[in-house]
Amino acid sequence: MHGYHRNYLKYLFRSETVLRDNTADTEVGFRRARLAVLGVNAMEERPAKTILLIEKEPGEARLIREMLNGPASGFFELDHVESIRDAEKYLERRSVDVVLLDASLAQPSGMEAIGRVRTASPRVSIVLLSNADDEATAIQAIREGAQDYLIKGQIEPRELMRALLNAAEQKIIEEIQFIEKERAEATLDCIGDAVICT
Repeated sequence: MHGYHRNYLKYLFRSETVLRDNTADTEVGFRRARLAVLGVNAMEERPAKTILLIEKEPGEARLIREMLNGPASGFFELDHVESIRDAEKYLERRSVDVVLLDASLAQPSGMEAIGRVRTASPRVSIVLLSNADDEATAIQAIREGAQDYLIKGQIEPRELMRALLNAAEQKIIEEIQFIEKERAEATLDCIGDAVICT
């Protein structure tokens, strides 16, 4: 495993521990804990995780943004679109770490929306925003490959941060596994070529 990816996984794991165990409620306390985990000064902080929020309700989108602009400021960079079509156009131009998807979209339906996000960005991590009366769809989405889901109206900032960090970590793990698979296949091809030549 490449050294950068190995160290980055350690960073994500330790960051998750801070989000779970840190009891500091102020932004200053949160940042001090974060810097203590990273062992670096503010100028050396790693880039923020990129999040694409697909949410048709402006009020819900504003609430999510406010949560991520609180103690989590600096951890995440959030962009917002209101439809799957806009998300597809966005993902054609940019890659993101996590898609935060409103599962209650009428057009297309939640499961179809997940499929279209996957088509636009095959290895992106997906976290669903589900209504309490539609949790069954969210659970089905997990079975189909989504990383997590959150219930609208019940989301706490730390729960949101944990879900996004876990999803980002899963994306890194899957990318490493993909790289390792490609490397193994290339090694086997080289071995096969060498056998043929001898």
